[in-house]
Amino acid sequence: MEKTAPKVLWIAIVISIIAYFLPWLVNSKSAILTVGAYDLAEWVSLVPSVRIDNPLLWQALILRLHPLLWAGIITFSIQQNEAKSLRLLQIAFIALLTIGLLPSLNFIGRIGEDFNYRQQFILAVITVFISIIGFSGVLRRFSRWIVVGFALVGLVVSVAGYSTAQSLMMQYGLQPEMGLGVVFSVMGYGIALLYTIGRAVKER
Repeated sequence: MEKTAPKVLWIAIVISIIAYFLPWLVNSKSAILTVGAYDLAEWVSLVPSVRIDNPLLWQALILRLHPLLWAGIITFSIQQNEAKSLRLLQIAFIALLTIGLLPSLNFIGRIGEDFNYRQQFILAVITVFISIIGFSGVLRRFSRWIVVGFALVGLVVSVAGYSTAQSLMMQYGLQPEMGLGVVFSVMGYGIALLYTIGRAVKER
C-alpha cells in the first residue's frame, strides 16, 4: 500500500462527503423537503411508521453508514511507516467523522432510552474500532479488498438509502426526484472501487 492514502482515494472521499450534504431528494413543490443524506437520516428516524414497524431503524442506519465507510476506506489504504504529520492528520479526520456520528450533547443522557440515539453512538464506536484496526496494519495483506468491500457497501447504501427515503416520502403524497447528492455519492464510491481494484490487479 501507499505511504499515505492515495490522492485518488482522498478525492473520492471528498466527493462522497460533499455528496452527503447535497440534496438527495428534491421536492419541486417544497424546498423545505429538499434534503441531504444527513438530514434525511434524521427525518427518516422520526417517521412514525418507521419507529413502529422497525424499531432497529435500518432505514436511518443505511443513511448514517457513510462516515464509517469513509473512515474504513482511508485507514485501510495507508501504511504503518508514513510520516507522523500525515498520521496525525488522518487521526484528526477520523475524530471529526466520529464526532459527526454522535447524537447532540443534549441527548447523550438519553442514549439508553432511545434506539435512535443509541444507533448513532454504536456507529461512532464501530468507526473508532474499524479505524484502530486499519491504522494497526494487522490486516494489511487484505487491505485492498477490504477497501473494495467498503466501497461496494457505499454504492449499495447510497442507492438503497435514496430508494427507501423516496418511498417514505411518497407515503405522504410527495413526489421527490433524485438529487445530485445520490449521483455524486455513487461517483465517489465508484472511483474508490475502480481505483482499488485496478491497483490490486496490478500488484498480483
